[in-house]
Amino acid sequence: AICAIQCGRPATILSLFFLMIRRPPRSTLFPYTPLFRSKYEEARKLSQLKLDFVSTVSHELRSPLASVKEAMNLLLDKIPGKINPDQEKFLSISKNNVDRVLRLINELLDISKLEAGKLGMKRNFQDICVVAKHVYETLRIEADKKGIRFNMKIPDAKVNMWFDADHITRALVNLAGNAIKFTEENGIVSIKLEDLG
Repeated sequence: AICAIQCGRPATILSLFFLMIRRPPRSTLFPYTPLFRSKYEEARKLSQLKLDFVSTVSHELRSPLASVKEAMNLLLDKIPGKINPDQEKFLSISKNNVDRVLRLINELLDISKLEAGKLGMKRNFQDICVVAKHVYETLRIEADKKGIRFNMKIPDAKVNMWFDADHITRALVNLAGNAIKFTEENGIVSIKLEDLG
């Protein structure tokens, strides 16, 4: 590539930029083609190995965590027997933390799939208010622990639209979770959903 810059006198302040790109002779490309192909294949294999590793570790972690979460749900539903308010509070906090770890695992899987170009979308026509309520309930205990007022305002009627519930939920949890994380005690975090037609 050849770059030529021509500047006029200060009085005129004229600057012209010329960029000429010359294609190298075809014969000079052939020696490098096998090297480029080899490097590409090496990078592709490393990327696949990373994806497989993350996927395996994530699934190994997710299975026992799902069992722990189910056991906590049984205790919170008082199926084995009654629990006092303090026990219910601590179980709810523990369940909330298990849910958070599961979300991190899912995000790790999503990042790996995104890098590999394998992240799909499962869009359905559904009520976004249900997702907002789920996000609110998921993070409410965390906000209470920090002494933050966590509010939610959503329409009474359904707000149906096409979206991927899992992806939208994770995005909203990340946004609201960061808001809670970086808001000081006695602060306010609100989720507001409006139907703009």
